[in-house]
Amino acid sequence: EEGSHAYTGLYALGAALELLHEVGAPTIEARIRELLAALDEGLRAQGCETGPAPEHRAGILTFLPRSGDPRALYGWLSERGVSLSLRRGRLRLSPHFYNRPEEMERLLRMVRDFTGA
Repeated sequence: EEGSHAYTGLYALGAALELLHEVGAPTIEARIRELLAALDEGLRAQGCETGPAPEHRAGILTFLPRSGDPRALYGWLSERGVSLSLRRGRLRLSPHFYNRPEEMERLLRMVRDFTGA
């Protein structure tokens, strides 16, 4: 079968790379670490178990709620528009530099509402 090159995808990739270069890797890394630290602090304050330790993070934070089934919390958050995954029984968050601190606060409020922490 005949086909054509994925020009739209190539154009989008070029635009994404331009944005990443414009913002810069050090700025992106610092922002992601800042967002993860806020999530880690907020989740721990609610009694959640978090990981990995900051020195071992690569843009990802996993957690277990202090009470309740992680699968139930995953479904509840997903239904409310939170992008996360469930891996090996733990909830996995991976914010990026374009996420806002207000979104992290919203997530923390939602976890608190669900768990009653």
